Amino acid sequence: RYCIEFLKNFIDSRKQMCRELFGVQYILDILSSVYWYKQNELSSPHRHPTANASRPKHTQIKELREMLLSIITNYFKDGIFKDEVLGIFRNLLISEDDEHICEILNLLLGLLTSKSNKSVVDIFASYGGFEILCELLRRKDEDVKLLCIKMIILLIISQHIPLRIADKLRFENTDPLNLLKLLDGTPFTLQIYDALLRWALEQFGTPGPSDKEDAESSKPTLLTIKNFNIIIVILALLDCDGTNPMVQCRILEDL
Repeated sequence: RYCIEFLKNFIDSRKQMCRELFGVQYILDILSSVYWYKQNELSSPHRHPTANASRPKHTQIKELREMLLSIITNYFKDGIFKDEVLGIFRNLLISEDDEHICEILNLLLGLLTSKSNKSVVDIFASYGGFEILCELLRRKDEDVKLLCIKMIILLIISQHIPLRIADKLRFENTDPLNLLKLLDGTPFTLQIYDALLRWALEQFGTPGPSDKEDAESSKPTLLTIKNFNIIIVILALLDCDGTNPMVQCRILEDL
């Protein structure tokens, strides 16, 4: 922890110089090889070979990673560069660590909601961002899927997104079955439904199925469905094997 704090303070006071020496890719490599959640062939061992010390606990690892990710965030406050964002895209595609992927997606979501979001949207639109999100939607982890859908909605409603990319993100010119295949492998939960409903409405402030007390105390609101393909996908997922009957009832009632 002391070493990372020292590195962070050193970089924060010399960002322009350090961005070349300890840049975004350097930090991503440290996250993957040293402070990993899920070990792979490039990861450091559980026990240090010379110091004879075990790795920190999961909560401690998470805290150290947050410090390292904040370095990347601070870099981007001074400008967003194509090569660095593309490095993040590559990191997402090669990682098998769902928790790591979620943290990186949250970092990208922060960029999409920042004042510099135009740069990120432009890079996303020009360098295969749609295909990357499709690959990530294939993953079975629910949190990864939820964050991907959130990113898709943010991009669709962005004033900077080209129309052709927005149409891709809506899956307008393709069979809804293609999206259904991407979502396959993860149980259809209320959380997934809520995310898909927001996608269909293309807005963030729309709740999914509410608690009974809330439903009785609030007046019904008429909502405009902007993407009927997503509603088709929701109905198809309702009929999938393994969907909890109680979840089916709640969703049908809400629809």
